[in-house]
This record gives sequence, C-alpha cells and structure tokens, in this order.
Amino acid sequence: MRLLLALLLCPAALAANSFTCPKDENTGYFADPDECDKYWNCERGQANAVYCPDGLAFSASARRSSNPCVYFWRAGCAGKSLGEPLGTAPCERENGFFPHEDPNDCTHYYQCKDNVPSLTECAPGLTYNIANHGCDWPESSNRGLCGTKKAIGEFTCPEGDFVNANGLREQHPRFNDRQDCRAFFVCLNGVTPQGVNCPLGEVFSEQRLSCTLAEFVPGCEDYYKDHPLRSKFKDLDGDGRVDVNLESFIQ
Repeated sequence: MRLLLALLLCPAALAANSFTCPKDENTGYFADPDECDKYWNCERGQANAVYCPDGLAFSASARRSSNPCVYFWRAGCAGKSLGEPLGTAPCERENGFFPHEDPNDCTHYYQCKDNVPSLTECAPGLTYNIANHGCDWPESSNRGLCGTKKAIGEFTCPEGDFVNANGLREQHPRFNDRQDCRAFFVCLNGVTPQGVNCPLGEVFSEQRLSCTLAEFVPGCEDYYKDHPLRSKFKDLDGDGRVDVNLESFIQ
C-alpha cells in the first residue's frame, strides 16, 4: 500500500521503475538512465530490471554478451548513481580490487569475488594504485611513504635509468656489494633491490656486470685464497667462468 501511494504521489519514482524497450530492438540488454549497476533485460518488448552484483556495473560495450556486468570503474558510470557498498572488510565491495588494510603495505592488495578476499602481490618494483585499481609504478601510484624505495642495509637502487657499456638500458641493473666480492644487488625494474651471490668460485665484476673468476677482478684476487676447493676453480674453456658447479662438493 505504501509503495503504491509513493508511486501515485511521485511520478519520478514510477519512471525509475519502468523502461520502454526500443521498438527496433525489442530483445537485449539496455542501460538504465540513472543507475549504473542496473540494466534492463528486454524480451520481445517486455522489460525486466536486473542489478549487477555489488562492485560491478552495466557496460554498454558488453551488452551483447551473456554477462554485461563489469567492474564499475570500467563501465563508464559518470553522472550515474551506484548502489551502496555491501562488502565486508577487507572487501569494500563484494567484487573488485582493494588496497591492503595496512597503509604502509603498498605491494599487496585484495581481489574480492562474492565478498571472498584473495591476497595478491604486485610484480617486483610496482605498487598498488588505488585510483586505477591495479599495480603501477610507485611514482604513478602516489602512495606517500609506500612509494619510497626499499633498502638492503645501506643500499638503495640509484635514481634514473641505468645504461650499460654498450649503451643499452638495463631493465634490472646490477650493482656491486662493496662489503663482499661474491655478492651483488639486482634492482628489479630499477626500483626494488635483491641480494644475489655469485656461484662458488666466482666474484662479481663491476666492469663486466657479471660473475667471473676472482683473478679478473681488481681487489678481489685473494677472495678464495684459502678456500679448500681452490684447486677446482678452473676455466678450461676461457670464458672467465668456473667450468663445474661446485655447490655439490660442499653439501
């Protein structure tokens, strides 16, 4: 009775709950003019209102598919309303991608499906961008402290692109660890440092940007001087690398 009275007193409410299917296409899915997550399913001129699951919205570009609902930020909802969020933390809505609850954790985010969260991690060097709901470069994510570079000890990846001796940009540049001849750092995507060790019998060459025999690296010639396997560090093919994997000898 109250609903009937409201509709009689408010023609706008009546219009919002009705839809006229196009005469030239009386079967198909059509957008609601006011609500982004609502659409109309027309069957031979008979219109039925349908709501997308929470976090999804009707996409005009997908209306000819079996499921015209996509993530709301991809649907083009400008000027239209979106239903109240129904998700429970950490899912802000029942479906979608959402930031980690720890504001200092920018590399993890949640992918929610039917209000069930799945913790996901961005690729090395990227952080979660709240604005575009995906992983992005730290400078584009604009996450404050989260965008600061990580460090291993006192080492942080240098700013800017790294160009090798051949004039080529290195996507994952390598840098010498000044504390250990065998150790070096790999800056994943030029941002996130990862500590790496050369194979046993070799040290890192800052000139070659690769591992080689200690005798070829100034200052590291005596690194393996007293090592019990020193006699096995042989380079018979002349490529500057130890010929045999020596890790098995120390297991």
